[in-house]
Amino acid sequence: MLWKLNDSSLWKVLILMSLLTGCADPRPANLEGPIEGWFIPDRWEVREETREGKRFLIRMSTGLDAAIGNPKLATLVRITVPFRKPSESGMPDSEEYAELDEIEYKIRDEFQMQNEAFFAGIVTGGGMREFFLYSAQPELTRRRAEALRALAKQHEVRVSVSEDKSWATYRSLRNRP
Repeated sequence: MLWKLNDSSLWKVLILMSLLTGCADPRPANLEGPIEGWFIPDRWEVREETREGKRFLIRMSTGLDAAIGNPKLATLVRITVPFRKPSESGMPDSEEYAELDEIEYKIRDEFQMQNEAFFAGIVTGGGMREFFLYSAQPELTRRRAEALRALAKQHEVRVSVSEDKSWATYRSLRNRP
C-alpha cells in the first residue's frame, strides 16, 4: 500500500522518524591521534524553519560540536541537489524524498568510512537539499563528491569546496555565535 502524504504530514513523519532513529550515542567525542581513529558521536538535532514563506527541515550533527574550529577540519564541502519539481512550499514530493535519501546514504558511505569528512548538517527546503561536511582531505573529498554526479542519475549534483577555519557555516546552521 502506497501512502500519499501532503507536505505537512510528510514533515511530521520525517521529524518523528528522526527523533526515533536518532538515539544519541552516549560515548563522548574522541579527537585524539590520527583522524582515521577519531570518534564523533552520531547525535543530531532536527528543527523546522520558515524563510521567506518557504519551509526548511534542518538536521545538524550535534556530535560534531566537539570538533568546532579543529584545524584538521578547516575545509567545508557543500553538496547541493536541486529538486526536480518542488512544491509551492519548496519541498520535494515523497518519491523524490526517497531518491534524495539514497543520495544521502551514498554520501555517508563514501565519506565517513575513514573519517575523510564528517557530516555537519543537511538542509532540505527552498527547492534543494544541501549536505554540509567538514573535511581533512579536501581534494579527495572533492573528487568523491563529483563522482556522485554519476550515481545520482535523476538529479543534478553541485559541489563546492571552500576554506572555513572558523566553522562559520556550521555555527550559522546551529544558530551559535
